[in-house]
Amino acid sequence: MFETEMFPSDPSWLNDHRAFGRVIMPGALYGAMAAAASLAEGAQSVDVEDLQLHSAMVFAEEDEDNTEQSGRKIQAVLSASENGNARHIEIFSKGASEEGWTLHAEGTAALGVRPRGTANRLDVDGLKSGMIAQDIAAFYRTRADVS
Repeated sequence: MFETEMFPSDPSWLNDHRAFGRVIMPGALYGAMAAAASLAEGAQSVDVEDLQLHSAMVFAEEDEDNTEQSGRKIQAVLSASENGNARHIEIFSKGASEEGWTLHAEGTAALGVRPRGTANRLDVDGLKSGMIAQDIAAFYRTRADVS
């Protein structure tokens, strides 16, 4: 298990990633956390696979009177999987006023050295062809109604 604390202003670029005025953790950062935790265990290379985003990590709103920003404790938990060269990884966070931990992302970190040029290429056009256009504004309105 790896634990750290993050703030909306540290790293500074995180403050630029906002939705509805609130700082939100970019999805790619979960993959970077999974890779960093695996590399810290001594892996020479890591492939993050099947990363599922469950819940957005949203930082607390800033009070106008409050000069301190509320951070979030973040945990990356690695556990053994059935495949000896892989680790199941889950990323959680908890705000100062929250009682429980929230699961934000989970996936698999495949460990080991992959020879150059053996990466599987994705058929991006094939993936796009299976997607359906959605009304993004309607999605966020519906999401706001649920909260």
